Amino acid sequence: MAEAQLSAIDYSCGQPRKHHNLYFEDGTLVVQAEKAIFRIHGSLFARYSIVIRDMLRLPSGEGHNDGTDEKPLVMNGDSALGWELLLGLQYNTPNIRSDVLKGGDLLTMLPIVHKYAMEELETKIIQELKNTSSHDGFVDLVVAAQIVGSEELYQDGLQRLVSAKSAPTLAQSTRMGVQATHAVMMAAMEAAVTSAKQKVASARQEAALAKQEATSAKKEAADAIKQADMSKKEADSARKKTLLLEQELAGSQEVKSSFLVAGTFHPTLAKRKCLQCGHIIN
Repeated sequence: MAEAQLSAIDYSCGQPRKHHNLYFEDGTLVVQAEKAIFRIHGSLFARYSIVIRDMLRLPSGEGHNDGTDEKPLVMNGDSALGWELLLGLQYNTPNIRSDVLKGGDLLTMLPIVHKYAMEELETKIIQELKNTSSHDGFVDLVVAAQIVGSEELYQDGLQRLVSAKSAPTLAQSTRMGVQATHAVMMAAMEAAVTSAKQKVASARQEAALAKQEATSAKKEAADAIKQADMSKKEADSARKKTLLLEQELAGSQEVKSSFLVAGTFHPTLAKRKCLQCGHIIN
């Protein structure tokens, strides 16, 4: 079996003709996409596609002779490049990897894979498209979702585009279509408005908290001033009491000194007078 290789030959116009590298003489199924005629091994694709498997099971001679050199099975609406990529993948590299195929190649194959119910290959293609972090990759997801009709994948792609915080380019918008571009822009606007509202709410909350802290600090300052006034009054009262005691002590010392100087002690003379109330104290 010859090794299939991709080329840049254009099969979109001209007369129908055998593909230069994907026409195998020992093939069992002949298909035509645009102007390219492929002869392939039906059993290889019957593994992946229930549609092709059912076609191969149809009995011949009952009006179902499509798939021969005389009457190729015409794949209306399919691109020759898409079949070339798909066949090249199966005959050369039976794994879908980003280092082998780019996003654009995967999207070129996806309509054919989906159309002929190649579920296993479709799952692998979608998974590979999801393993992206680029803006173009997010656009590929949206386009893939439109091809397979997956609302979940569509919303995933839109959300990734919105999270990228970068408006789609004109080329990307053309690929996605007006509806998807509008959805991305509206979602981005809603996200911006929501973010602004959250920032305003956060600022208000911080302002309210600052006001509460200021009120609490003001109350604490007032309590501190009140406490200081009370302490001052207590200190003044203590000083007055101290002064009175000192005066009483000084009076007692004078009386005692006068008795000592006279050399005699008279109990009646030892009486002293209270400085506060004026009463005589024995």
